[in-house]
Amino acid sequence: MKYGGKLQRRPAGKFAPCRYPNLGCPKGTPEKPLALNERNAAAVMFWRRCRATGRFPDDPIVAWVAGLIQSVLDSEEQEYRDSIRTLVTFLAGGGNGRR
Repeated sequence: MKYGGKLQRRPAGKFAPCRYPNLGCPKGTPEKPLALNERNAAAVMFWRRCRATGRFPDDPIVAWVAGLIQSVLDSEEQEYRDSIRTLVTFLAGGGNGRR
């Protein structure tokens, strides 16, 4: 943690916020990170540039990684659509027994 622009030592016996169940951290913990590492983030950025221009290099590794990234995005999109469908059904009265 920084205080006055300088890193401060954590007092003995105190843990980082990611170690407390009630606080957590959007990045996860060092053992179970929830964010991409630099290498994977670079791969996603490369994929985005290729997708934006419609030009992917003719390379089997690029094709393999692009397939992985696309499958994750497709899965997330399907989960999002399912959530919206559930919400709409509930709000339309299908989730509470009323019409």
